[in-house]
Amino acid sequence: MAISLRDYQRKIVLQMLNFNTQSLDVKSKDFLDENYWSDQWKVLIYDRTCRDIISTLFNVSQLRKQGVTLHLLIESEREPIPDVPAIYFIEQTNQNIDRIASDLKKGLYQSVHLNFSGKVERAFLEELAIKTLQTGKVQVIKKVFDQHMHFISLEDNLFSLGMVDSYLSYNSPFLDDIAIQKLMDKIAKDLLSVMTSFDAVPIIRTPKAGPSQMVAEKLSKLISDHINEKRNFFKGAFAHNRPLLVILDRTADLATPLRHVSTYQALLDDVLEHRVNRVTVSLQEASQANKHKIYDVDMEKDSFYAQYKGNSFPSAIEANGTDLAAVTQKEEEIRRRTGAAGINLANSSDFSSISNSLGLSEENNTKDLARAVESLPMLLEKKKALEMHTNILKAIMDKVAARQIPIYFELEEELISRGKTDKAQLLNLLGSSAKGSISDKLRLLGLFCLVARPSTVELS
Repeated sequence: MAISLRDYQRKIVLQMLNFNTQSLDVKSKDFLDENYWSDQWKVLIYDRTCRDIISTLFNVSQLRKQGVTLHLLIESEREPIPDVPAIYFIEQTNQNIDRIASDLKKGLYQSVHLNFSGKVERAFLEELAIKTLQTGKVQVIKKVFDQHMHFISLEDNLFSLGMVDSYLSYNSPFLDDIAIQKLMDKIAKDLLSVMTSFDAVPIIRTPKAGPSQMVAEKLSKLISDHINEKRNFFKGAFAHNRPLLVILDRTADLATPLRHVSTYQALLDDVLEHRVNRVTVSLQEASQANKHKIYDVDMEKDSFYAQYKGNSFPSAIEANGTDLAAVTQKEEEIRRRTGAAGINLANSSDFSSISNSLGLSEENNTKDLARAVESLPMLLEKKKALEMHTNILKAIMDKVAARQIPIYFELEEELISRGKTDKAQLLNLLGSSAKGSISDKLRLLGLFCLVARPSTVELS
């Protein structure tokens, strides 16, 4: 099985949670052993950015297996736990330096292990040293590491740098050259994190001129400088074929992000509140106000989402209904058979003990039933996941119907395939009486301008 970017990043986090003393073999995947439990309790302190990085890699149960008893935001008010070591996973910001110094002064933890998400600059380390020395408790800091993993692994090989409005920022007419250079520096540093996680020096290709070339040049220099450093993450980088890294500016294809879409995952992201693999759904319950529910949607843990996220929305609805009906039928069959045998599943939490008791008598008739009872917990988990998708699909359907997204989708498909469309229908959709949000109308108008290239007179 190929090793994914998420596996590489997960390995780095696990090494960090083991105080950077344990070397893990990502290729053997031994670090994912479900039976492993750490014997060293610790507290994990992170900022909001690093919380996003962690959240797509581990759930609370998996962190607990690594000995993490508490995970807290660095900006929150925290009680002292003086007999437990603390692992900090944070960005390199002046605010975080002040908070670290404050924690040291208060004596919150037995020892402190500092891990910064990206490459740490010398000036920043000097500032950190000055402020922590002033506390008189600098000896509490045991280690300082730059972890080079400032990116969010959304899927096995899909990542985000988590930069909000980045395209708007570097195309703003109000941004000066210094601000643009800083933004390009940040993008290059974050891409360096991706490359060091892979332990691979890429062959970089990019179009000439523009932001993409600027990022490529900065990244190339960062890689060269990093290879010459003492703590080099590229130790085995030239032992295998080098990957190809293609850097493109968003302006190479502006039409795609403007289009309305018809696949499950894309609609979920378009019409619902969706961030770092979590979606917020408003559920309507009888005689109650709308209830907001947050669901995790991750193809690594959710077989239905992995199979149907790229399918058309109608086919996802159909598959959800079919699978849920099949699971419900199996559950009812198991409950009917156990009820006939005089067993009350609702009063037992140990399904394996029930199946064992069934196997002690009437062996020929009970083996199948015992296996069915053992499969019931997994069946109920699958049913729970499918019911979650039922709620998400319904929430999407309500939004799609309210905004008449299929009409926008059909018009945009015609526009892209033919290069033109019915202008009367276009004007009707752009009018105030038509359904759809302001965003829907602006996206349609933007797509029309990009594809049809109307004259100034036509546009007026």
